[in-house]
Amino acid sequence: MTTSRRPRERDVFALWGQLVARHRFLVLAGVAAALLALGGYAWGFEGRLSAGGLDDPNSESVQAAQLAAGAFGPNHAADMVILYHFPDGTSVDDPAVNQPVVDSLNSLTHRFPNEIEAVNATYWSGVTSTLGSQAGLATKDKTRALASIALKGETGDTLSAHYVAVKNAFNVPGIDVQVGGLQPIGTALTDTISADTHRMELLAIPAVAVLLFFIFGGVVAAALPLMMGVLTILGANGIVRWITNFAEVNSFVAPVVSMIGLGLAIDYALFIVSRFREEVAAGYDTPTAVRRSVTTAGRTVVFSATMIVA
Repeated sequence: MTTSRRPRERDVFALWGQLVARHRFLVLAGVAAALLALGGYAWGFEGRLSAGGLDDPNSESVQAAQLAAGAFGPNHAADMVILYHFPDGTSVDDPAVNQPVVDSLNSLTHRFPNEIEAVNATYWSGVTSTLGSQAGLATKDKTRALASIALKGETGDTLSAHYVAVKNAFNVPGIDVQVGGLQPIGTALTDTISADTHRMELLAIPAVAVLLFFIFGGVVAAALPLMMGVLTILGANGIVRWITNFAEVNSFVAPVVSMIGLGLAIDYALFIVSRFREEVAAGYDTPTAVRRSVTTAGRTVVFSATMIVA
């Protein structure tokens, strides 16, 4: 008695290949529309990224930090640190010069009641602060002095947004003011990564397009991997934007998404295009070549991508 085996070409990949060949325009339009929709949803997602999001919420260190925050309150000691550099020939102790600084610091909680919690500490006794005046917050030559500002909020996204709202509120005429602290550093890091990522994309995509043109010797074949790379980045950014709704995501995710998304999309597209050309060269018509390409190279792409996602 003999048993027949179902031909390999009738598996799910072969069926998908037949569907793609038969309804190619519908499939392309559906995939492109879905990824473009995710890209539109992701618009401005970099602003939702933060300098945090690197800790395992179930780790002992995070649990200990949560216990400490619950007992003593969140630590806002270094949300913002303002450095005041007084002009040559003047001193931080000169009332005629430091009075505008004192007035500016005392007015912060009134001007920004939703963003600024309090002035933690400062050098001047005339400033209302949580810890009072601290002599150590001025240099020995009395030309520079510090003020520590606490922002409202507990999450990285909230603190970052509040910093952006008040970052220009410390300017005092005639005095060089510099802003530092955890939130300025984190925001600067996020902004720099975002700008560098966009610059990388503007440089990499045209360069890759030229290389692909010479590799494949045709515009259509070269454009397919590139378009898949761009659409993949848009779709992945949409997924990241969705994740930020319930989890803190670090700003380093942006360049990683671009790097892996562009690289793997082009890589996988090359698999498919190369296999399709081999099938056409072997004498198969286009629908059959598509089906055989999806059955072989497509299977490889699916399993490889699944392993990377896992």
